[in-house]
Amino acid sequence: MQNLKYHCPQEDLYTIVYLGWKSCRKKLSAFTDFKPIYTDAYIDEKLAQADAAEKMPSEQERDGKISSIRLHLINANRTCLNNFQSLKRYIETAYTPEFAEPEYTIIGQDLYLKASRNNWDTTKNIMTKCSTYIAQNVVKLSENLNMPSTFPAKFESDLANFNTLHHDFLEAEESSTDETEAKIAANNAIYTDLMSMFADAQILFKNQDALLKQFTFSDVLYLVSGAGTAGVRGTITNANNNKAIKEVTLTVEDTEHNAITDDVGKFEISPMASGTYNLLVSAPGFESQTISHEVLIGTISTLNITLTPSAVTV
Repeated sequence: MQNLKYHCPQEDLYTIVYLGWKSCRKKLSAFTDFKPIYTDAYIDEKLAQADAAEKMPSEQERDGKISSIRLHLINANRTCLNNFQSLKRYIETAYTPEFAEPEYTIIGQDLYLKASRNNWDTTKNIMTKCSTYIAQNVVKLSENLNMPSTFPAKFESDLANFNTLHHDFLEAEESSTDETEAKIAANNAIYTDLMSMFADAQILFKNQDALLKQFTFSDVLYLVSGAGTAGVRGTITNANNNKAIKEVTLTVEDTEHNAITDDVGKFEISPMASGTYNLLVSAPGFESQTISHEVLIGTISTLNITLTPSAVTV
């Protein structure tokens, strides 16, 4: 599975891409003077790629298709197993008890429990055994008005339906994996192209702070989604015994943010702007630490810390 290059919901990514290339078009002459590759046609191409990526099936759509097939498959599995139980009853009537037991083994009685837990391959195995058994013993099973003449056809029809759904389910799962990979690749590509253009803008407009915000991913993301509740939380424990440490002081350098752990060693610092911060962590009797940590827009990340007790000097 590919890693995402962007750290935001994909819906926000598409909006940022559209806004970014729209801003590029507004300043097209400056971009073209810097790199001739920037033209209206080039921007149209990048927007078309973003539109194509957005139209690719979403994870929710793919999961919904798989879930729908799975529900039908569960019902088909239940129908097949009901047919299995009917066949057992026909065998029980056709044979005396001591001869019936071996017949149950032939049709896969020992696999029934596994099949009843929706193990599709096992159900297929049992039903195939039963299908063969019915064909070979139809006369014996039908004697004395025991097995209805319609049962073999019903059994085959239900088995065929199960096999079709099983095949569709496996194909949908495989297709979903491929489509997920394709969508991630498409999203990563439009993000990479956008960030390349943004990097050029950083040079073009380095002395124009207000304009530069239009070509800074975190600033455009803030415009699209708002700050949300961002920050960091976690638990601080003793490195020697893994016990929580209370009254640990955490100070975010170059900011007014700070926190103190509670009685179970937990802390939270929020809200915070996105960015990478240095957190100074200190407590009496423990060695202090300075930890670098990235805070993303709209995300309260988890940062668990262990502190080492200070060496005792005599």
